[in-house]
Amino acid sequence: MKHKYWIVPLLVLGLFTVVPAQETAVPLDSVPADSTQADSILPPAPVSMLTAVDSDNDHGHSIDLSWELSADDGAGQNSVLTYEVFRWTPFFMDTVKAVRDSLTQTRGNITNLRTFLPRAEKRLKLHQKGEAGVGFADSVQFYLDTIAAAEHWLPIYRERLQRLHEERDRVIDLIPQAHKSYPNQGEWRIVGKAVSGQTEYVDIGVKGRESPDYMADHTDYYYRVDAVTLDATIRTTSEPVGPVQCYGQFFNTGRWPVFVAVLILNVFGI
Repeated sequence: MKHKYWIVPLLVLGLFTVVPAQETAVPLDSVPADSTQADSILPPAPVSMLTAVDSDNDHGHSIDLSWELSADDGAGQNSVLTYEVFRWTPFFMDTVKAVRDSLTQTRGNITNLRTFLPRAEKRLKLHQKGEAGVGFADSVQFYLDTIAAAEHWLPIYRERLQRLHEERDRVIDLIPQAHKSYPNQGEWRIVGKAVSGQTEYVDIGVKGRESPDYMADHTDYYYRVDAVTLDATIRTTSEPVGPVQCYGQFFNTGRWPVFVAVLILNVFGI
């Protein structure tokens, strides 16, 4: 018997009726006098003295940024509402994301098939024990086909998963090299925000290579900070800073009590 490995879902088409909205004219004299306020905002002064350094006393994967306030933050035009922090990102990171997404999807397909198979086999047995009647043969054949399709695809997905694991490790190893292409083959992407009056931001990644928030150690990172007004299109960009690398410390000051205790035990044999 030739099994059917594809089950085509039915698409239900919905009919929608679009009723055009009636336009209501607004008298010119009803427009608030301050409606042109955004048009009168001038670009704010940029932040100054922007610095980026590796976060101290951590396991890596983190950069500390600091800056001096814009002259228009709390003074001058008093127009700065927020600060937006950008990190330069090579387009290669989109490739890394695509591999991660494929791996996640494939892993999910395997989980779904492994969950589905025992249920389908149980349903097949119930149908086979039932009395023959209208639709009996079709029901049995349906479960035979779907079980065969699941058993067909499961090893394929497992093999694909193994290849994707290897591909993910390969592209992640290339992240430091990809960042060396600055300022070419990449773009500035926002990583966080700070409210007006704030002069610090910590760009924190994660240690796990499999995470989309993974931040590679020993990689050249570049940052900039935008002073942003009420009208987000009116902003001023700082001079970029970098390269800066993050890395884990073998020892940090937070471990001094443990270090001293171990030293006493070894010296005095306590």
